[in-house]
Amino acid sequence: PVQTGAYQVRVTYGNGCSKVSDFISMVVGVPEISELLKGVQIYPNPTEGLVYLSPAIPVQTAIELRVTDLFGRELLKKNWRNLSRERKVDLAGLPAGVYLLELSARDGRLMFKVVLE
Repeated sequence: PVQTGAYQVRVTYGNGCSKVSDFISMVVGVPEISELLKGVQIYPNPTEGLVYLSPAIPVQTAIELRVTDLFGRELLKKNWRNLSRERKVDLAGLPAGVYLLELSARDGRLMFKVVLE
């Protein structure tokens, strides 16, 4: 794959029959891990809706938050001037499942897997 997303494989046999695999989620490339965001913690996980982002040390740079499903579809996006205090993210409007929460700063990214019950 050349981009992050959900993929499946189709195998066609010589007799014309074919079989299709289940979807598998692929993440392409390894993002640079942000040194600025390394101390950020997320809780509770699993959650029933509210997730808190807590920086160990205040981050004094612009931060972007993206929440995606496992297929890479963006479901929520927020921009903050900094992460100098705890921030609340409300996932209550989403169905139960597993989501990726990605924080981006000028020096890279940090990603968390969040389970919504």
